[in-house]
This record gives sequence, C-alpha cells and structure tokens, in this order.
Amino acid sequence: MELPFEIDYVFPWVNDTDKVWRNVFIQYCKSKGALWRITQLENERFRDWGLLKFLLRSVATNMPWIRKLHLIVSNIEQVPQWVNQEGVDVVLHEQ
Repeated sequence: MELPFEIDYVFPWVNDTDKVWRNVFIQYCKSKGALWRITQLENERFRDWGLLKFLLRSVATNMPWIRKLHLIVSNIEQVPQWVNQEGVDVVLHEQ
C-alpha cells in the first residue's frame, strides 16, 4: 500500500514498577498539590498488562504503512530489554 504521505506511530509507555519514575511522579504530584493522583499508582492506570509486546508486534505485522514507531518513556530504564531499539525510536521525555 503506497500512501502519498508518511505515517509514524507514537506510543507513550510507563513501566509502573520503575522506582525512579515512581519517585518523580510522587514528587510532581506533591508539588502540584495533587496528592490524590498518587493513589493512581495502586490502581489500574499505570498497570502493565503485558500488552506492549503484542502492540509492537501487531504494528509491525499489520500496519506496513507505518514509517517509524516512536516509544515515549521518561528514562531509558523504562524500555523493556526485549524491545528491538533498531526498529523502535525511543524518545525520552526530556527530548
């Protein structure tokens, strides 16, 4: 399928077990006076259901028109070891 324009797929990702990210999230919530958001760490908002692997595989298999897949993470430790970083552009929040 040839498209007259290029399409990128951008996917934000959070590893909720990353202690660095959790601390940054908690400090941010405290600084904004949004302590109620800290409870979201214990519910399903950031829970890893193991779907990232299936998402990446599905995009590669079923969406050949996607030029590049961008995975947005807060720090490089957020990226699972099994992610092929040659096929996925890892973008840090600071970028």
